Amino acid sequence: MASDPSAATQLKSDALMEQMKQHLSTDAGKAVTKKIGLVYQINIAPKKIGFDEVVYIVDLKKGEVTKGKKACFSIPEIVVCYPLTWDFVSLAFDRVCNATQ
Repeated sequence: MASDPSAATQLKSDALMEQMKQHLSTDAGKAVTKKIGLVYQINIAPKKIGFDEVVYIVDLKKGEVTKGKKACFSIPEIVVCYPLTWDFVSLAFDRVCNATQ
C-alpha cells in the first residue's frame, strides 16, 4: 500500500510546531513572547488553500502553540496561509538558517 505524500509532509509541520512549542517554554522563547505579543493563525493546506487545511494558532501573548482553531480563545491578529506544507517548512528552515549566519 502506497503512503500518502501529504501525510508525510504534514508530519514535518507538526514537528516544526512542536519545536516552536518547546522553544516558547524556554527563557529565550518567553522573551520572544513578551517582545512580540501577537496571535498568529497559520493555515497549511496539503494541496490547495481552502481544502483540508491544518490550522495552527501561535499565541505569542500566552506563549502557546495549538493545533486547530477551536483551541484558541484569542482572535488572531495575523493569518498566514501556505498552499503546501513544504512551503511553510522551507520558509521556516530558511529563516532559521539565515538567522544563524
